[in-house]
Amino acid sequence: MKKAVLFFTYIILFILSSCSDKKKHDESIKDMQDDTINIVTLDIPYSHYIFNNQDYGYHYELIEEFTEKYKLNHKIIYTTSIDSIYYYMDNDICQLAAYNILPKNEYYACGDTLYSPISIISNGTPENECFNNTDSLTVYTSSSQEAYRVKLFAEETGYDINICVSDSDHIESLFSNLSERKIPFIACYRNISNMMKYEYPEIGNAKDISLPYRLSWCTKNQELADTINHWYNNRKRNKTRIMHNYSYLATKGKRNFRYINKEQNIISNYDELFKRYAKMINWDWKLLAALSYTESNFDPEQISASGAIGLMQMMSVTAKAAGIPKENLFIPEDNLKTCIVYIKSLQKSFSKITDKAEQTKFVLGAYNSGLGHIYDAMALARKHNENDSNWDTVVKYLLLKNKKEYYEDPVCKYGSFNGQQTKSLVNSTLNTYNFYTNNFK
Repeated sequence: MKKAVLFFTYIILFILSSCSDKKKHDESIKDMQDDTINIVTLDIPYSHYIFNNQDYGYHYELIEEFTEKYKLNHKIIYTTSIDSIYYYMDNDICQLAAYNILPKNEYYACGDTLYSPISIISNGTPENECFNNTDSLTVYTSSSQEAYRVKLFAEETGYDINICVSDSDHIESLFSNLSERKIPFIACYRNISNMMKYEYPEIGNAKDISLPYRLSWCTKNQELADTINHWYNNRKRNKTRIMHNYSYLATKGKRNFRYINKEQNIISNYDELFKRYAKMINWDWKLLAALSYTESNFDPEQISASGAIGLMQMMSVTAKAAGIPKENLFIPEDNLKTCIVYIKSLQKSFSKITDKAEQTKFVLGAYNSGLGHIYDAMALARKHNENDSNWDTVVKYLLLKNKKEYYEDPVCKYGSFNGQQTKSLVNSTLNTYNFYTNNFK
């Protein structure tokens, strides 16, 4: 009896606390509605661009979504460098930085968040593709943070680095100059270079010179931060950064996003990861890249309707089995680690299929459908005296598993299934892999 009373007391206290929090939240919104919020963001293509006299872009559309949600008066200030974002915030000209920056001590991180290291990117000339045997480097950057990290990198490695902080140049201008080989190196956060690589595919490789930093929207106002977090955590996800970048590039006529640069043998921004992890499953790295393209279009922020996350579209239960926290699935390498653990388990499950090409098809099929439905289709093939180690045979029965007389057959253990998506994923992945094999080393 005492336990029941205590339980209901907790429930009542929880409800009263929730009501109090809601009242405070509503009062904060009311106060904000009485003022105009000045918001600063970076004016680069995926963040903001204009097409046919209309504004578009990832951060621009997030700003509009947030301010419309709470009917807030606002003014957007577009700037060209991260340092100038800090200037607007530190001098209280703007109340919100709607761009992914490194929070200062007096800032409250909120809303959109990503993790990114600082990288040095070369202009693609052969002598600048790596740092080996280089006596002196000249590195351009538009941010004092990035310049400071380059300085530390020089001290750590002993490289003689001349750092040029270009306050006046737009970050996109630096990439344009880099692509035209007017400057040798740029230092910037890797999330920016990943985006710019699609527009300037001729630039060279990126070398990470730091661990990933947590970059977020920022404000000095805790109530505003709490409101943004409440909105952001409960919003329906729409287009990701990659999707916005593709939309921008589509306005400029670039439509094939299966690769970045044929001449430089670059399929994606994640090729080095694919090359490293493909060895662990004895795959050609281009097959792993093809699977990623088919699953997510190389988008580390992608979330499917079924809840699959990131670069390789991993489920949280799969991540848990691999020892990876769900939130880490948005980090490309952790997502890929989860994928490799999963593929290894599938390879073990199909170890009796000795033909490697056939085994790979079964692995790709189970990657999409799960093992159970593939096992059912194999059992149906055996029952009809057909080869259960041949994918074309098995997929025929997988497609029949949406018919009652097949999925209710005693040999089937996992119920009805529509196998068309699985067949399509296997075919699309292998077609893309063939394309990569014929066009990339």
